[in-house]
Amino acid sequence: MGYDIQFEIPATVAMVGMLHVHPSRIPDLCEPDEVSISPEVKVESYMDRYGNRCARWLAPAGPLRLSGSTLIEDRPGNAGRD
Repeated sequence: MGYDIQFEIPATVAMVGMLHVHPSRIPDLCEPDEVSISPEVKVESYMDRYGNRCARWLAPAGPLRLSGSTLIEDRPGNAGRD
C-alpha cells in the first residue's frame, strides 16, 4: 500500500485524514504504517466510533504533501475481514 497526495492549500484549513491501516490488520503489517506530512505540522490522532485510526491537523496555506507506504501480508482468511 502506498500513496503520495499533494494539495495546494489557498488558506489555512483544518484537515482530517484516515490514512492508516485499520487496527484489525496491524498484526499483518510487514513494515511500519507511518504517514509523512510536509511541511511538518502538529498531528492529533484519535479513533473514530468505527475503530478507524484518524488524524487531524491544521494545514498552512501553500503546498501540502501526504505520503506513506507499508506492506501487508494477506494470508488466506484475512481478505475482507475488515
